[in-house]
Amino acid sequence: MISTRERNGFSLVEMIVAIGLLAILTSIGTVMFFRMSDLWARGRLRVHLDAVAEMALAELRDDCAEIIPSATAGQALQGIEGEVKDQVLWANVPDDKVVLPVLSTGMMGRRSAAAVSYHIDREANALVRTANDPRAETPSPSRAVVTEGIAGLCIEYATGSATEPWVRSWSESRHPEAIRVSVLVVDKDQPSEQVSRKAVFPIHVQ
Repeated sequence: MISTRERNGFSLVEMIVAIGLLAILTSIGTVMFFRMSDLWARGRLRVHLDAVAEMALAELRDDCAEIIPSATAGQALQGIEGEVKDQVLWANVPDDKVVLPVLSTGMMGRRSAAAVSYHIDREANALVRTANDPRAETPSPSRAVVTEGIAGLCIEYATGSATEPWVRSWSESRHPEAIRVSVLVVDKDQPSEQVSRKAVFPIHVQ
């Protein structure tokens, strides 16, 4: 007569197989966790860089809406083309500068003509807005950092010509029909993370 005994546990082989499967699943889970964490961090960084670009474009958009006629301002819009080797990217990037004659709101809410310029401060790695009264005998410009992280600023000017619709500099006695602004935003700690944004701002006065 054959006797049977009830098994109360796992065999050694079964335990080894179970431990091996558990180790594989743990490794896969760990890899997926770190991948998801990296994707989440990169997503947050992208959102931040997008916000920086939008902040820069919004400031320029507001000033372009306040541009006054060149006859009133005593000067037309001025655009200076530039290029520089960025110390974060170690590559040549556009480094343009623009001067806008605008109607600005000063202290006590007074509205007056002002020459507003935009350029990149390379030491601070920031877009800077400078405003002053071009008619003042002793100009005292006010300087403000719009946002940090701007590595490149490219500004093009609409000529109204079919043969050459856009140019990179402007020194005419009249305003261009529009300006097209491109900004390059770079994270200084991770230079491979970059965002480039472009916008066109029409100019409705001459």
